[in-house]
Amino acid sequence: MEPDEYYDAARNLAGDLPDNVHLVQREDLTGALNTVDLRHHMFRQSVFLVPALCATREHPAYVPLLQYLRDRLELARFEVNIRFQGAGFIVRRLENLPDHEYPLSALEDVFRGREAVVLGGGPSLDELLPWVRAHRDKLAVLAVSRISKRLLAEQLLPDFVFTIDPQQVSFEVSKEMLRFPADRALVYETHAHPGLVAMWPGRSFYTGPRRPWEVREEVPYGPTVGHLAVWAATLMGFRTIYLAGIDLCYGPRGKAHESVSGAAEGAAVRRDVRVVETNRGDEAETDLPFLTGISSLARLAAIASAKGTRLINLAGSAAVVPGVEFVEPAEITPAGERFDAAASLARRCPPLDTGQRRTRLEQCKGEIQGYLEECARIRRRVSAASRLIREIDKTPEPKRAKKVRELKRHTTRIQQKHGPFLDVVQKAFPDLFYAHFDTKTRLSDLAARLRHDKMLLRAYEATLPRLEGLLRRVLDKAQLRIDELDPAGREDHLADQWIRGGEPLRYQGLPDGVRERFWENLSPASRDRLRRAADRIFEEKATRTGGFEPETALGKLQDAFRRGDAAALRRAGDTFSEHTVPEAAELRTLAQAFAAELEGRPDEALARYRELSPPTWAPLQKVVSPRMAKLLLAGGRPREAADLLYPLCTEGGPQAPDLARAIIRAGNPALALRAVVELLQTNPDDPALWCVAGEAQEALGEPHGACEAYRQALTHAPGHARAAEALRGLEQNQKDTSAR
Repeated sequence: MEPDEYYDAARNLAGDLPDNVHLVQREDLTGALNTVDLRHHMFRQSVFLVPALCATREHPAYVPLLQYLRDRLELARFEVNIRFQGAGFIVRRLENLPDHEYPLSALEDVFRGREAVVLGGGPSLDELLPWVRAHRDKLAVLAVSRISKRLLAEQLLPDFVFTIDPQQVSFEVSKEMLRFPADRALVYETHAHPGLVAMWPGRSFYTGPRRPWEVREEVPYGPTVGHLAVWAATLMGFRTIYLAGIDLCYGPRGKAHESVSGAAEGAAVRRDVRVVETNRGDEAETDLPFLTGISSLARLAAIASAKGTRLINLAGSAAVVPGVEFVEPAEITPAGERFDAAASLARRCPPLDTGQRRTRLEQCKGEIQGYLEECARIRRRVSAASRLIREIDKTPEPKRAKKVRELKRHTTRIQQKHGPFLDVVQKAFPDLFYAHFDTKTRLSDLAARLRHDKMLLRAYEATLPRLEGLLRRVLDKAQLRIDELDPAGREDHLADQWIRGGEPLRYQGLPDGVRERFWENLSPASRDRLRRAADRIFEEKATRTGGFEPETALGKLQDAFRRGDAAALRRAGDTFSEHTVPEAAELRTLAQAFAAELEGRPDEALARYRELSPPTWAPLQKVVSPRMAKLLLAGGRPREAADLLYPLCTEGGPQAPDLARAIIRAGNPALALRAVVELLQTNPDDPALWCVAGEAQEALGEPHGACEAYRQALTHAPGHARAAEALRGLEQNQKDTSAR
């Protein structure tokens, strides 16, 4: 992009440009971006802003243009993450399916005419908590989950807790909410962290699409958990909603959160800083995500006003938001009589009994089994379409038209019947999907369309098994929830499953009566293990993993595997079961997989490895994928093996050449070549990569390309023995062929 005053000159200098290069003015940017699906590239984190040298200096034309582009790109990334949520959101949505109880709509107008205060995590909460405590008996208190520790310390129990984020850090900052009594309620997004949802002791209400391929039917409330709390309060019918800690700007000392939950954050890292006016007329710094939050809160204020609800922010240091009033806390006293929000909620939405829970869970199991059947149907249709493409390649030109029309019917049927489902597959496993599908393909002729369809079908074939594995784990979780309703004789097994799954507090959500019988019949050893695991959740931790060192534990497992010590692996797995962090549960599964492999049980080992694919703790991927690939190769499934190794290979590092060779041995040299070419873009002087590129081209039957790759390897490393020997062999073959 060039400034308007230089565009014509730049256009003349550029001459004819390739199809994939655009030279634009500001007004042409949208049109240029419409030629690609920017969303796909955002998912792949492959959208970059590269300023020219002149744009980084104090140039009056380029500096504002650069700022404009930075703003647009930052907002686009933010909106893509919120609107088209990626892999983490999709996985969490599926994981939470068995634990949903009431939809949020069940709370509509339950508190009509009452008053509430929404407590966010902003810096102003520190000064406003005394006002909240003084008027607690006349207010319903709705709090975001990250301030739970602060509220427990203040002995100020909220009536509703809200959580939305899927990341592990959300669990770490919010886990104190699991100490709240069972008569309080949780409101959560369907993609919230499953540990918080599964171990919550009381009633829970979900909002958002239950399934990741559904469209949101509720109001799109905004980007933060505070916005969800304000929207829910409006839905519940409160006539006045006070806001405390909903600041949408940085505090005076550069903090983004109140003092307890933000104690370790230091000054926030701020980019693209803007200045906004506060309710007291001062100026405060904010950024683009906060600005998005301001506009979202303004929309919620308009919705609330239409219902006759007032939004009043009590914080003078909060950003001004259209439609939200500001009143000094000293000037306002909540009206009305005392009321108990928890008791009112219990009358309106009593806890589900055992029969209701069982019915809901059986329906959930049937639903998940239906999704697995849909995966199988898609795979059959994809296989039929792939077979047609192979037939078209072999069919003479005059007879091709009929088969091409048949292929179009197949691909159209796949998209029409399964489009939203396949979109989820694509977003849930983007690295694997785009290893097979190139978004740059232009549909200029029949051959290009066939290449496009072939890549797309291959991408679906590679990613569908990953979704099926995830769905089977969710199905197992639903069955576990059914077993919890009648634990007679299975108490120790359930305790073990909860500890393994990182949810040792799950027992506190059992129905009344069932919970008491569970504890009575639980063996003393399991009772102690369960209590220790539950206590560790709340221990003050010097690190996120609470003193448990996953890297060290992984190294010990690998040492035991190399020694062939299956007994040591089983002992280590038992030790890990006492820790509640996700890394410990995954390492225990890895120990079981290693032991099964050593003891000659490959099917069991493969099943355990599949439980870890993909793992929550990223370093495990580099251990699990090669082991799975080896077992798959031994079992005669080379295509699956290649799909596992490709993402690891493209990460680079010293193992990349060996991983690429493994992909070649798995029977997919084209995929290996794609990975190596991608790595050579950033490491063009690496002789090992050039050598593997030659080996891949040899396997593809491209001797001329292989020779050139080997020569490149020898250019960068004249003594590279492997490349020299391969090149001599190819050149000799070419001479022999010429002689014949």
